[in-house]
Amino acid sequence: MAGQPMKRLLPLLVGGLAACTTTEPGPWIFDAPTSADVLTPADGGPFEEPIGFVSNLRSGRITPIDLKHATLLSDQPTAPWLDARGVALGDERQLGEIIAWAPAEDQVRVMAVDLHHRVLAEAPYVIGTDPVLTLQEPTATEPVFVDADGSGDAVTVSGLTLSTGWTTTEDWTLETDGQQWWVTGSRSGRQGDTATLGTPYRTENHELAFTLEGSASSGDSITLSTQTGVVEHDLGAIPLSLTRVPGQALALVGTWDDVAGSGALVLWDLATQAEVGRVALGAGAQPWQLEVAAVDAGRARVFVGDSKLPQVLDVDLDLAAPAASTVTAIPAAAPVQDLAWLAGDDRLGQPFDRLFVAPAGGNRVDVYDLQAGTWLDVNPLDGVDLAGIDLFSPVIGIDAVPEPLDVQTLTPWGTYDSAWALALTLFDGSLVLMDAATGCLVTDIEGARVTLDQGEEDVDFTDYGATSSPALQIDEATGRKVITSTCGGLVRTETWTVTYDGARGDYRVEGSVTGEQVGRLVEDQRYVSDNGGFSLLVLSGPLPTTDGDQFTFYAEEGILRLDTINDAELGDTPFDAPAAPVVFQLDVGPTGGGWDQLDRRSYALLPLTGNDLVLRVRLRTWNVEVVWE
Repeated sequence: MAGQPMKRLLPLLVGGLAACTTTEPGPWIFDAPTSADVLTPADGGPFEEPIGFVSNLRSGRITPIDLKHATLLSDQPTAPWLDARGVALGDERQLGEIIAWAPAEDQVRVMAVDLHHRVLAEAPYVIGTDPVLTLQEPTATEPVFVDADGSGDAVTVSGLTLSTGWTTTEDWTLETDGQQWWVTGSRSGRQGDTATLGTPYRTENHELAFTLEGSASSGDSITLSTQTGVVEHDLGAIPLSLTRVPGQALALVGTWDDVAGSGALVLWDLATQAEVGRVALGAGAQPWQLEVAAVDAGRARVFVGDSKLPQVLDVDLDLAAPAASTVTAIPAAAPVQDLAWLAGDDRLGQPFDRLFVAPAGGNRVDVYDLQAGTWLDVNPLDGVDLAGIDLFSPVIGIDAVPEPLDVQTLTPWGTYDSAWALALTLFDGSLVLMDAATGCLVTDIEGARVTLDQGEEDVDFTDYGATSSPALQIDEATGRKVITSTCGGLVRTETWTVTYDGARGDYRVEGSVTGEQVGRLVEDQRYVSDNGGFSLLVLSGPLPTTDGDQFTFYAEEGILRLDTINDAELGDTPFDAPAAPVVFQLDVGPTGGGWDQLDRRSYALLPLTGNDLVLRVRLRTWNVEVVWE
């Protein structure tokens, strides 16, 4: 792994029970991390550096991480070596997208889509900073025993203990058959272990700990409630997507009414915890992804990726009166998996304003030119009109880098290229970069190439039958026999065979992964592969080519691709189900003012759902710098 060394972080587990409340963490930090958000100092709040918030699908927790210092956030001033407590929402929830915001300089709140209960779940995290960081502590009501048969039994709950960051707002019910007690939380679900009288008990995720004492008979029960300030917002429809309106105390929620069969865009006031208004998106529209492109003069331009209909909705949103907004449909190739927006300048200095759309079921990102109002044909040679290049894997998520990024390729003057870029995660378990100006993938310094053997391209010729003498022409400018496209992604890592067909008098070209090409190679005519990935010229020799004669070479894709964690303890760990990346920036170096030069670096925060890990990837050096686990 090139670049800076990677820092590996382990959870710290603490045993034992405490009275009333405890800061004891549960048995893991990340449990199927699926979504992330970044709270920056520009957003307000008590933190001087960007803080990441990661939702966990199985545990229903939101975990804060210190992005700059590469640690789990220390939110326990009396024990800073302990892990962050975070926010618990209950492991029965199915958390989708999340946001974090600061309602005041000493407060932080979080909100998440709960697909299971069809609500927005909102919770306080930091509630004060005087004199130190203060988190919302859990409380509980007095347990109530119900003697179902009136037999005179009585059971008391002693040593009731709650865990900050694991206990959430919910109702708990304990029911007995006379010997064991089943413990069920309204948001934590039925626990796998049962309680018995006289034996200390703790729920699976440490939400509660207690001891039951007394006597009971079948049907008796105990009820109590725990509170952590979590509130649920019912929008009258299923919330599917969630994002912030930059610079405003507002959020946008995409909702789906499964009864009416229609979607809406809800504008939500974070300060008042109330709906401002909503924009009807039409029959059948499912707003799965939201992208805010611009906010100006009381209006916002919002792009909505539809997961049911093949379209992107362009919403001119009136922030004061959402019902007065206008909606324009942009037809797409298929329903939308994810989308991103980016405006900048290409390498010739020409401005562009584009949408990048991953069609569901497609192995590509299509590019829409908002200035021209048309889809672009990124690769005219691939036979697919107005589409992006084939990525050979479905896209999971996209996020744009907010500033031009120095990449590894060189300009003709020997300096590094600068490109507006987007980070993409793919279903094959990899992270790649796309050049926004071209729609091609960003490559390493060499780009796509045929492997070398002692400084020369390793192209083998196998002569079958009578002696033949065809040869590959060497390009004078590059010294190469096989000329590869500078558009990253057109060449795959595979073995190519070029086999002469004596009956037809031409060559069949076949990739070990790509398969046989439609076009045939003819001697003394330059051949270009079907998608334009490479070209070569076979020159006829004085000894004619015979049936079966074959050229073979091995090509490498040369694109920047991360799909493995290289670590001495973890070993080579493949990415398992990477979630959508979240791009953020950090300012590093001296910040004292004057002539100090700040180094602003771009990163991707990448949850690995299947690995129970979260990564910090530096995009410039293209390496995994930090692993949180």
